[in-house]
Amino acid sequence: YCIQFNFPLTTHFLTITKNNAYIIEFKVFKASKEKTLEDTVANALIQIEEKQYETSLIANGFAPGQIRKYGFAFHGKTCLIGK
Repeated sequence: YCIQFNFPLTTHFLTITKNNAYIIEFKVFKASKEKTLEDTVANALIQIEEKQYETSLIANGFAPGQIRKYGFAFHGKTCLIGK
């Protein structure tokens, strides 16, 4: 199943399959805060850690190795994905 949280300019997805969980943080590049799309991806991954999105997954039996974390950065039609 998929749980979606919507916030201005940012969307978080949590998808669970039989053996894995995927946390995906989407961010739009902001020139006032970041220099590159790589910075935006890094900020997405930092947010996943700071907000501890995996806490409920671990509490529900997922091992840390079963949780995949991805940051998506967008600027116009360009997208960069990091993990």
